[in-house]
Amino acid sequence: MITFVMWLFSAVDRGAATKKQSVRRYTLIELLFAVASVEILVALLLPTVQAVRETSRPMRCQNNLKQFGLALHVYHERAWCFWVVAVLMGGCGCSVSGACLQ
Repeated sequence: MITFVMWLFSAVDRGAATKKQSVRRYTLIELLFAVASVEILVALLLPTVQAVRETSRPMRCQNNLKQFGLALHVYHERAWCFWVVAVLMGGCGCSVSGACLQ
């Protein structure tokens, strides 16, 4: 966007040494047309961006569930029981050495 604006105003001839050389400037109509063109392109792009966000929501939910499952299994490897059993039942019945009692 910034490069477009720089290009838009680069038509002014800054190297003019004498007043005989004419300076090219854009009219208000040309500037309004350029702004309207950019607005139309952005308006065409917005539904596409929203559609991509909508399709990414199920994948994000699936990824969150996968991460939760991995966290449960890592906890089980370290503590030899699931955290729900440890919290709700006051412990998992594991001895100090780490071997679970059956």
